Order: sequence, then C-alpha cells, then structure tokens
Amino acid sequence: MFDIGFAELLVLSIIALVVLGPERLPEAARAVGRWAGKARAFARSITNELDKEVRYSETTAQLRAAQASVKKQMDEFKTEASQDVTQPDASIESAESTDPEPTQEHADGTPAPQARPTAAPEKRG
Repeated sequence: MFDIGFAELLVLSIIALVVLGPERLPEAARAVGRWAGKARAFARSITNELDKEVRYSETTAQLRAAQASVKKQMDEFKTEASQDVTQPDASIESAESTDPEPTQEHADGTPAPQARPTAAPEKRG
C-alpha cells in the first residue's frame, strides 16, 4: 500500500497545525480517523466478498467435476450391465458345463443325491 514513514507524518502534522490551528486540529484528526476506519472496513468487506466468491467458484468446480465423474461411472455401469444382459458371461457357462464330480442317475434318469464327505470324528483324550 502506501509507504509513509515517521518523517512524512511529522511534516503533515506540522502543516496541519499551522493551517488549521490548535482549536480545529483535534476535530480534523478525528474526522480523518473515522474516514480511515471506514476505508479499512470497506476494504475488509470487499476482501471478504471476494474470498466468498472464490470459495463458491472452487466449490462449484469441484461439484461439477464430481458430477461428471459419477455420470461417467454410471454410463460405464449401464454399458457393462447391458452387455451382461445381452451376452451371457462365458465363465458362467463353462462353470455350469464342467462339474467337478460326475453325477449319478437313477434308473429312471433323475439325478441321484450326491454323497457329502464326512468329517473324521474328533478324538478326545
């Protein structure tokens, strides 16, 4: 901002004392102080509004990116799902066609129940 040192302030106050006189100088100093306070408050409010706008735009950009990502994933899922419905998975067909154990049939052609392996009895000692 402005680079005002002590020497410049001293010169300005001497000039103000000579021009305004000792009676009106305190009143003028108060007016300048109020004006400076209002200028600082105005600058602070502008800065806060700009910060809010930047955060809003960043949040909006992040939200749009997230929406695009979700839309892309949903489109991929829909594509995969439609392919799965129209083309059965080959691995499912091959698993169904190759049973690990041959099935036994009754004389009338119905499948016989499979024998389940039994666990060895526990030894207690």
